[in-house]
Amino acid sequence: MFPVVIYGYPGDQHKTAATKWLPFGTKMILSDGREFRYGRNGAVLGVAGNLYQAATLEANHVSLDVQTAGAGGDVTQKVTLGATAAAADLYLDGFLAGEDSAGTGYQYAYQISSHRAVASAGTFTVPLNEPLKVATTTSTQFSLFKNLYDGVLIHPSPPILPVAGVLPNATTASYYCWMQTKGFASVLSEGTLVVGRNAMPSAVTNGAFGPWTAGGTDEIAVAIVHRVVGDAKYAGVILTIPGG
Repeated sequence: MFPVVIYGYPGDQHKTAATKWLPFGTKMILSDGREFRYGRNGAVLGVAGNLYQAATLEANHVSLDVQTAGAGGDVTQKVTLGATAAAADLYLDGFLAGEDSAGTGYQYAYQISSHRAVASAGTFTVPLNEPLKVATTTSTQFSLFKNLYDGVLIHPSPPILPVAGVLPNATTASYYCWMQTKGFASVLSEGTLVVGRNAMPSAVTNGAFGPWTAGGTDEIAVAIVHRVVGDAKYAGVILTIPGG
């Protein structure tokens, strides 16, 4: 099992590869305090200095019916997919999350381990990294979530899913990479940022950081502004991405 946190040297954040070498979400901390999360770029060339969000949910992979009831202690759970197939390891390091009341005080979400491909409308025997804490019934429903950092997309304006981080490289499509979540960074700016104030995902420009607007369309603080440079340029900020 790989560690949850590793320590790197300046420059390690630029490493990319066609093959996976760490679990999604692994945190890397540099000596200067910058923090990165390990993930994978989506299906188009990634843009350095832009803000990225989680991959979109598959509509036919949510609110799935349990095919076979599970017992507490089981390390798999069978669900029936909707009319969309699931590729092998599509949900590796992601989560199977229950939508019904478990009723016993346990969080009803389980991390998914490596799995085979599943056909459209097929039975998905979801392998779990931890045992079920509560029994399930055929009236239970689950949804499948990719790992937050797997298959990231440049955020639309505003984002429609949780933000993941900033790419430090122009990253090849579908390549494994690091994305920055904390510490100093140079990022695409939009509008009039204010030094010392929060910045939020732009509601105007995809992938950009915009000025904080109380009650705005996407009121999520993702950075503190360090230097203002003007619209469509790259501002110095301190990243504060939630969950990073």
